[in-house]
Amino acid sequence: MRTSDLRPRTEMQARLVLLARLALVLAALAVTSSARAQDDPFVRTEGTAFTVGGAPFAFVGANIAVMHGPVHRASMEASLDAVAMDGVRVVRVWALGEYDAAAPEWADLYAFRRGSELFVDGALSHLDRVLVACAARDLRVIVVLANRWGDYGGLPQYLRWAEVAFAASESGLSELALPLFFGSIRARALYLSHLERVVGRTNAVSGVPYRDDPTIFAWELWNEISSPPRARGDLVALLEESAQRIRAIDLNHLISAGHIGYQLERDRRTWQAAISALGIDYADAHAYPTRYGHVRSLRALDRWVADRARVAREASRPLIFGEVGFRPRPFEVPRARWLDRFFRAARTSGASGVLPWIYAPSGDHPREYTIYFDGAESSADLRRVIAREARRIEGFDPRAAPMPPEHPTLRTLVGTGRVHAGWTREAEAQLQIAPEAFHRARFEAGGRAEGTRSAHVYGLGEGWVRYRFATPPNARSLARITVRFRASSELPGAGLGAVESDTSEVVVRIDGIEVGRARLPVDDGFGAVVELTSEDEALLRALRRGTHVLELAIEEDDAPGLCVYGAPTDPATESGLASIDLVVSGH
Repeated sequence: MRTSDLRPRTEMQARLVLLARLALVLAALAVTSSARAQDDPFVRTEGTAFTVGGAPFAFVGANIAVMHGPVHRASMEASLDAVAMDGVRVVRVWALGEYDAAAPEWADLYAFRRGSELFVDGALSHLDRVLVACAARDLRVIVVLANRWGDYGGLPQYLRWAEVAFAASESGLSELALPLFFGSIRARALYLSHLERVVGRTNAVSGVPYRDDPTIFAWELWNEISSPPRARGDLVALLEESAQRIRAIDLNHLISAGHIGYQLERDRRTWQAAISALGIDYADAHAYPTRYGHVRSLRALDRWVADRARVAREASRPLIFGEVGFRPRPFEVPRARWLDRFFRAARTSGASGVLPWIYAPSGDHPREYTIYFDGAESSADLRRVIAREARRIEGFDPRAAPMPPEHPTLRTLVGTGRVHAGWTREAEAQLQIAPEAFHRARFEAGGRAEGTRSAHVYGLGEGWVRYRFATPPNARSLARITVRFRASSELPGAGLGAVESDTSEVVVRIDGIEVGRARLPVDDGFGAVVELTSEDEALLRALRRGTHVLELAIEEDDAPGLCVYGAPTDPATESGLASIDLVVSGH
């Protein structure tokens, strides 16, 4: 055998030796990394799961009322004993409260801040005690740093301190008004100063800096933040700025947006952008599906939960339902059964944590979502469900759950089967249709309503409403058709905080042929008259026989929606146009 025949084999052997040595080095690094992970006391993320010490960490949690007011603070130890007894592993508390400097003395038991410059030491000291008490019970804590609503001050108070005028809803800051906070340098700075003070604190009881305390599960930037589609980018920018401020102080703890979640497709896109922002470690959403989510059955609840889990998993984020609540016996089903079904749906979909709202002592003022842990009002049935789920989820790895299916959010609304045929017989014939007498509508949410000014049909987001009508008289000699109606965009609530850009474009079609398009005004509960005329020959030919379909459609991404107004509900009201008018004329 020649020497040249041996050389390739010798080189191959050398490569094999080198690969073997590399494998040993990598194995040693893996062992070192594994040992380091096992010694790591903080909660981490790996893909769509949380881990502690390298092992999956899925849990049942709970919101607890221990921070605000004398009753809650005095019962803190009892509250924590109750959740620990039920197998809860993570609790969520609000480290917030913003009151005017001139607020009464009792505000000190609720406030973290009095006026824009004075921080309340008593509130921070109480948070110290809560963290130490949680550590003693092996509970981890999600700490919420600000409130979108007006409870205990919230973002409305930050805007007042920044001297920014805003339209307040009953509960505080409407979604449409939130961009005012995003755009206020002063309001954001005030919030960030609170964030830095809390995150940078050293516990006066334990002596441990918050950044080094594994008792803290995560920092939640806001309670129930959201935004209209037009401010989606501003929201993401603020999330990333806030997360960066935390990371400058604390490299150990997770960060969540505290986004409320979504109901509509446009809001789903906002939620996905928020949970995917740089510095945001996991997805969180709040769940009151039988009240706000159009959920009417246990099967619908499964789909509701699965849709959110799918979006989170597509974003490669673990998912927590940070608040979950059901009113007593929604749709004649016991509250405990709803909660049990929610737990099962969340686990099946691969969610990592569910935190019911809210453990509180019986001395608290009555709330329909409260889980009472003492006294005659004790919520024993709910606590049994929570304890049972805590046992079931032990050792669960969300990454093993199959990807949930997609669940379209559009819903078909069934109207009347009526074919409108009351044409007048003049040379310019006219047919009047009551807007609420539609045949079918398809929106994510919508229906008929009796407004303060007029009856109307409305739909949120993209979708359409359709009416059927008979062939007009003298159809063979038609030269043109006019469609006239009164409409506006459709916005959440009363439209407080809307700006001129919060509008929708309506597309009008007859038998699938476009008549025209129009930009609708901002939702004002009254609308403006839209009048579109077509001389399209294909359309006029289609009108010569049979039954026809008039469609009003919203097709833009992120569109607010459509509202079509009809007859006045109050005879004294100036209603303007009270019907959808079809007008045809001949040569």
